Amino acid sequence: MSFVGHVEARSAETVAIVLEGEIDASVEHELDELLARAVALAHPRVIVDLGEVTYFGCRGAGALIRAWAAAAEAGKTLHVVGANDYIRKLATTLGIAKMLEPRLQPQRRTGDALRPRR
Repeated sequence: MSFVGHVEARSAETVAIVLEGEIDASVEHELDELLARAVALAHPRVIVDLGEVTYFGCRGAGALIRAWAAAAEAGKTLHVVGANDYIRKLATTLGIAKMLEPRLQPQRRTGDALRPRR
């Protein structure tokens, strides 16, 4: 299994966690730490970009739920962008679809700002 994730500030208000590869039980602890680090930053908005994720299991969803709760407790928002149809179905089944952000597209490494879908 291959997983890559990094945290990047996108503005004074927004920090993003960009994830790539397969997210399953073997990377749950690493994902938890990455998400916690992003939520702990001073940015009031946290974006989780799943645009390059090739597999997303229930353990990944659990990590997102924990990060979402931590963000809410800290007075911040957490939204997921780039979720494919499978991830959207999983989020709907788990009752967490409200964390998905339908109006935003994932930001690619070109440095473009998040932009509304057309």
